[in-house]
Amino acid sequence: NIAMQKNNYKLSKTLEGHYNSVLSATYSPDGKYIASGSKDRTIKIWNAKSGECIKTLKGHTWDVLCVAWSPIGEIIASCSAYETIKIWNAKTGDCLQTLKDHEDFSIFASFNPNDEEIISTSFDQTIRVWKVNE
Repeated sequence: NIAMQKNNYKLSKTLEGHYNSVLSATYSPDGKYIASGSKDRTIKIWNAKSGECIKTLKGHTWDVLCVAWSPIGEIIASCSAYETIKIWNAKTGDCLQTLKDHEDFSIFASFNPNDEEIISTSFDQTIRVWKVNE
């Protein structure tokens, strides 16, 4: 496996466009896009091949600490320093829902493999499990 060899990685591009520190980034499941979260309170969607910013998601009132892409690739979850997790339509950029249950910064989110649940972590020393209602 070539990725397992030492000194095999080299810089291929730099994505620029946030106006403050970038705190999180993740690839879409198909590898075509990158989502990034920043202290500028936005999430940016980038074309992974060209590096072009194709969409900016706005709605958080504090730093975006984490972004997570759903396994199917249709949804992005983002965590904020303001105790919230926002759920976004990855294609349209619309905020679908804001989850508010943590009592301190929401710092991490992840989807389960079947897209039916999201876990979130917080400085409030909890892990929350959010189930998609059908």
